[in-house]
Amino acid sequence: MVFLIEEFQVFHVSKWIFYLIYVWLLAGSIALAYAVLYVLQRKPTTGVEGLQDQIGTVIGLTDGRIQMQVRGEIWVAESQEVLRPGDKVIVDAVDGLTLRVKSIENRGED
Repeated sequence: MVFLIEEFQVFHVSKWIFYLIYVWLLAGSIALAYAVLYVLQRKPTTGVEGLQDQIGTVIGLTDGRIQMQVRGEIWVAESQEVLRPGDKVIVDAVDGLTLRVKSIENRGED
């Protein structure tokens, strides 16, 4: 049995080109790592975590429940304070589909 070995063309690259490509890939990897870390450290903007500490406006009172608008959405809210339409409130907690809110003026009086 005879094995035939064909000649392979060897591509020679200057070491300066090799170093340039190496530095370019290293810089790109570092930039990508910083971008990933930046995204991971941002505050959530969706879901229950994204509603926390959002400011909204009371738009109405229905059956003892507060209707308010937060980020363009209408939510049902509850509060220990007496609120009127037009009052600015801040979301304190989320309980299912009900927001627990406090008036911005009375926020520091805990």
